Amino acid sequence: MSSVSSSPKPVLVTGMQELLRPNRFSTAILEKDRQFSFWRDLLFPLMDVAPVAPGGEGFRASGRSFDLGVAQVVALKSEAMRFTRSGAHSDASANYWCLTILKRGTLLNRVGDNIVEVTPGTILINSLADTFSGKSSRLECINLLLNRDFFFDMEANIDALVNTRLQGPAARILSEFVLNSEKLFPALTVAETSLWIETFSLLLGAVTRQARENPHQASTAGSRDRASVVLNYIRDNLHSPTLGATSICQALRMSRRQLYYLLAPYGGVAKLITRKRLIAACKALASTGESRLISTVAYSLGFSNHAVFCKQFREEFGFSPSDARDASICGYLPRKSPPNSLFDWLTDGAAHRQ
Repeated sequence: MSSVSSSPKPVLVTGMQELLRPNRFSTAILEKDRQFSFWRDLLFPLMDVAPVAPGGEGFRASGRSFDLGVAQVVALKSEAMRFTRSGAHSDASANYWCLTILKRGTLLNRVGDNIVEVTPGTILINSLADTFSGKSSRLECINLLLNRDFFFDMEANIDALVNTRLQGPAARILSEFVLNSEKLFPALTVAETSLWIETFSLLLGAVTRQARENPHQASTAGSRDRASVVLNYIRDNLHSPTLGATSICQALRMSRRQLYYLLAPYGGVAKLITRKRLIAACKALASTGESRLISTVAYSLGFSNHAVFCKQFREEFGFSPSDARDASICGYLPRKSPPNSLFDWLTDGAAHRQ
């Protein structure tokens, strides 16, 4: 009689086998004279909106969203409207891009003097760190709010394509993947969200690389502010053991006072660097192609004390580095309770902790 030994199955984080919970919203349950004000208040953290048609006839809009931890997917239908994002809107959303994929209708988007028309089958990228405005017809679309921190390896390509209409074979493949995924999300478990994010990331990376190489799809949007220069430097030097306020100031020729002022909204220099390193470690550990020891990954990202790394990792994500590897958890898990507002959707870090 032979005995067969098998490796123990990884213990998943509590709730990983639960289905994604859709968050639904609609103006249909309200009186006509209250429908648009509800819609306006719902969207205010992102933008100001105004109806194209005269008031009095109501404003039909509805949708549902799915929290994927590092991305929010919002499928919506809306009457024609004008929209404007200005400096008056929530700082919590500045760390996001918004990808818009139309099913029906048209959308005109303006950044500076550049106006782009978006139609079904094409993709629009907006940066919520910038201002923009535009107008849409009655439409049906999917918006993806992507956390910059978790797509840092393609940040330069995406920023270069803000307010461009992505089209062509690769863009159509990405569009179809997202549109078809809408039907799958209600049957997706929390454990499967990381697989979806990994697949989406590969497609998005291919699209943005191809589009950036096409001179006809170069963005005319201006470069981002001084804080972005600092953030890009930090991203590119996460593996440097000397990364800190001193090295940043020397490399970018700025004073400590300037640096601390720029990064105050991000919690300060040390906190920001630690958080970005933890995110990079989580992405690496969740990758199926990463075979290094957890301690080696941590050390390569500037963590010299393994116990401290594990403690900070759990405090940030709500699960351990070994959980991230065993269950391929890429970043924050979806929240267990529904958000109270769009502001809650867009706050990351502490708001995502379980």
